Amino acid sequence: MDNDYTIAAVDRALKILKLFDANHSKMTLIEVSSLSGLNKSSVLRILYTLRQNDFIKYDERTKEYSLGLSVFKLGNCAYYSMDISKISKPYLHAIANKTDMVIHLGVMEQESVVIIAKVYPDKEIVWPRFRSNVGGIMPAYCTGIGRLFLAHLSPEKLEYYFEHVELKRFTPTTVTAREELDALIAAARENNVDFCDCEHEAYIYSISAPIYDISGKMIAGVSIGGFREMFTDEVIRDSVELVKSVGCKISRDFGYEGEYR
Repeated sequence: MDNDYTIAAVDRALKILKLFDANHSKMTLIEVSSLSGLNKSSVLRILYTLRQNDFIKYDERTKEYSLGLSVFKLGNCAYYSMDISKISKPYLHAIANKTDMVIHLGVMEQESVVIIAKVYPDKEIVWPRFRSNVGGIMPAYCTGIGRLFLAHLSPEKLEYYFEHVELKRFTPTTVTAREELDALIAAARENNVDFCDCEHEAYIYSISAPIYDISGKMIAGVSIGGFREMFTDEVIRDSVELVKSVGCKISRDFGYEGEYR
């Protein structure tokens, strides 16, 4: 049997800290005691120690405890040390091998999408030469990940985007008409998924889903892509489920607790 090096007092203190969440942002001593299952005197000593180290703060007026500055400092440190590409890679490899298609991970920089990861399936398939490469820049209006980012902009920022971007045609199916693009962006917003039908690269179809951070902000997008003829109605239905599942899992890793549609 492995040695148990758990320190009981530290364990109890950490459990008390974890009681504070979106539904319990502020609690009295009695409430903390009730939720933790510890007696009030023990809880009081733990809370006092946590206060001394700025992990807990106390409001003398309301007699309530809440999380202190040290918690937020540690949280920010952990958040900014997270590498989205590194965290996402296991999920991207799994979905690539499950679908035998190419998976992209992209982020928005200014008015364009930057590819930060590209994963091929292990199975040998003769793929066309994708325009997309890691570090490559693609327009937002004619790519699935890009349109999802546009769908998350405020009306004012979306209007600003269209005022400053050149709507260039890359393939015969590239949508450049503003009215049609507005409809595609609205559909992406409504369905939380985007379908790019060979608009940036001829013969390449893709389905994309968003990735959120702890605040609910879209920080990246993930896409499944392949030859257009590979995407039968059944494959499209399955791919939507798969890409949303991956988007949700990565979002959870970044602390997102909201609804993922």
